[in-house]
Amino acid sequence: MRLTCSLLSLTLCCALVTHGESQSLVDQFVTQLRSMMTGESGRNQGESDVALRQDSGSKFLGGFLENLFNNINPSGQTERIFITEQDLYILPVNCGTSSVQRHQRFSRSSPRSGRFYRRAGRFPRRAGSRETSLRIVGGSRVSKGEYPFIVSLKNSRGKHYCGGSIIHKRWILTAAHCINNMRNPRIFVSVREYDIEMEESGDIDVKVEKVIIHSDWDRISFANDIALLKLSEDLDFTDPLIKPICIARQGEEPLPEDELIVAGWGRTAEQSNLSPHLRDVLVPVIENGRCRNMMLGKFTITPNQFCAGYLRGGKDSCQGDSGGPIFALQSGYYTQYGVVSAGIGCARPELPGVYTSVARYFAWIVRKMNDHND
Repeated sequence: MRLTCSLLSLTLCCALVTHGESQSLVDQFVTQLRSMMTGESGRNQGESDVALRQDSGSKFLGGFLENLFNNINPSGQTERIFITEQDLYILPVNCGTSSVQRHQRFSRSSPRSGRFYRRAGRFPRRAGSRETSLRIVGGSRVSKGEYPFIVSLKNSRGKHYCGGSIIHKRWILTAAHCINNMRNPRIFVSVREYDIEMEESGDIDVKVEKVIIHSDWDRISFANDIALLKLSEDLDFTDPLIKPICIARQGEEPLPEDELIVAGWGRTAEQSNLSPHLRDVLVPVIENGRCRNMMLGKFTITPNQFCAGYLRGGKDSCQGDSGGPIFALQSGYYTQYGVVSAGIGCARPELPGVYTSVARYFAWIVRKMNDHND
């Protein structure tokens, strides 16, 4: 009860604070709330993030508070985005489900620092690369309906060029470089898609009503490579082949060596054609400092990105996979941790794929969806 009352007080306080006025008052509430949640005071930012990284019961509250009192503007500016409980209502409650779960490859055990624990079972896959769009190298073909949250972005000629993920009945999450600066792009979102070379009964192409690209998207550095597509009509989640994926909240970034799934219709080799069928691959997360060293002089890795891949190469995403999700099976539900963004070539040794961290943009995603939820 004490925490609830303080939370309400903080929400009211934040509503009155603008551009730094009475900021010390907000900071006092922040300190108090952090102390109540961790059982102690004086934790630094990193420790606080770990403390808020908890499973189902406290996941909502942790993500809510983290976005409420942190400066989460990915561009590094002083703007603060305050997320309220009402904002969060826009996210689907029943997300990350699939009627087909071929392999229980791994499952996330959330009470233990967010580490992923592998389970026995075959699994080859990949994602991420630097050129225009990416693909799956060293992966395997998936079953139809296994990932009902993955969509194909098609141009006006009906050709696949990027991927995306369903996060709401009207919203698709993808990469900014898949859209660039097109205000009214003539693109379609293809749901229930499996074979991009064949017109199948049941395939649905939905028009894009609105495009929202992160205002700080940099096409040179690939910083803030994230975008939202608002569909012209609602998707039918009663269809087992159309489901939303859960998205990671602030503070839920994957840890080094965690293994994630990346899937798409991208090339299966650096100089090959797109894969007609959806494929996936499993890749381990690489610590950002180590990735920066490997990419030194080639690519700048920001705190809002993470790398995944094998040092020996051989498995990765590639052209055609861009914009698609990199995700994990957590307690029976799929959660998206990143967006396929960039890379140097595909599946080259010591050149892993680069992904936009969804957790770092959680508040941006929710607020933009609410702002344009007309």
